[in-house]
Amino acid sequence: MHFLGQRSDVPSLLAAADIFSQPNLGAEPFGIVFIEALAAGLPVVTTAMGGPKEIIDESVGIVAPPGNADLVAASLERLIDSADLRSRLGRHGPERARELCDPGGRIPDLYHALQGAVRS
Repeated sequence: MHFLGQRSDVPSLLAAADIFSQPNLGAEPFGIVFIEALAAGLPVVTTAMGGPKEIIDESVGIVAPPGNADLVAASLERLIDSADLRSRLGRHGPERARELCDPGGRIPDLYHALQGAVRS
C-alpha cells in the first residue's frame, strides 16, 4: 500500500490497480472517485456511508458497515484471493458508472424532470 497524496494522473493509477478500497469513517457526499474506479473496471470495497452507499452495489463491490474494519479486511482478502470475483465485479463497473453518471443518459432524465416541474 502506498499513500500518494494529491495526483493529477488518476486514470493511469487506477489502470495499474487490481482493487479500489476507500472505507471512509465519515460520509462522502457524492464520491466521484468511486465512479472513476468503476469506470476503470475495478472492484470496490468501501463502507455504507454517503454517496458510496448509493453507488456501490453487489454487482460491482463489497460494502461493509461503517467502522467494521474486520469486514473490510476480510473483503479485501477475499478479493485478493479470488481473481474470478475481482474479474466479475470489475466487469460490471463501467456499466454501473454509465448508468449513474453518463451525461447522454442523464440529460433526458433532467429534461423530463424539469418539464414536469414547469407544468405543475
